[in-house]
Amino acid sequence: MIKQLIFIGVVLLYSCNQNPKTVDDKVKKDTISVVQKTHTKTIFLSDDARKEILDLKYFEEFEKIMDRFYNSNPEEIKLNSADLNEVLVRLKDSITIDKINRPDVKARFNILYNESLRLLDMSSISTITQDEIENKIENIIYAYESIITKINQVYLMNINEKNVDVQFQTPKVLIDSIPKEVKIPPQKLNKIKKQQ
Repeated sequence: MIKQLIFIGVVLLYSCNQNPKTVDDKVKKDTISVVQKTHTKTIFLSDDARKEILDLKYFEEFEKIMDRFYNSNPEEIKLNSADLNEVLVRLKDSITIDKINRPDVKARFNILYNESLRLLDMSSISTITQDEIENKIENIIYAYESIITKINQVYLMNINEKNVDVQFQTPKVLIDSIPKEVKIPPQKLNKIKKQQ
C-alpha cells in the first residue's frame, strides 16, 4: 500500500513538473482565438454626394462606426453593435435631403438597420460562433456599401439630368399620321345612342 502511494506521488510530481508550459500555451491559444479579419473598403461617397451628405447630423458618426467594422475583430464589433444601432435610428429619422429622401435609399437604410438589430441580438447570445458573427459583419458591410452606391447613383443621375438639355420635337411625319379629333354634332350623337 505504501509502495502504491509513493508511486502515485512520484507520478504526480513528475507530471506537474512536465506540463507547466503546455498549460500556458493552452491559455495563450484561448486568448488569441479571436482572429481579426480585415475587410477592404472599396466604395466611397462621390465628392458631389459628400458635400451635401455631410450636412446630415449623424452621417459622419455613422461613417466612423462603419469604419470600425472594416478593421475590428468580432468581439469588438459585438460591443459596437449597440452604437451602430443607435446611430442608424437617429440617421434614418434625420434624412432631410430631398435627393436621398427616396424609397430606394430608405429601403437600403432599413436593410442595414435590420442587420444591425440581428448583430445586436447575436451579441447577447453566448453560443454564437465567431464565423456567424463574421458572416453578419460581412452582411452589414455589404448593406453599407449598397447605401453608398445608391447615394452615388442618385447624385450621378442628378448631375446627368442637369447636363442634358434636349428639346424634343415631334417629326412632321408623325404629326400627319396622328388622327385628328372629330366633333360629332349633338343630333348625330343622339341618333347613334338611339340605335344602340
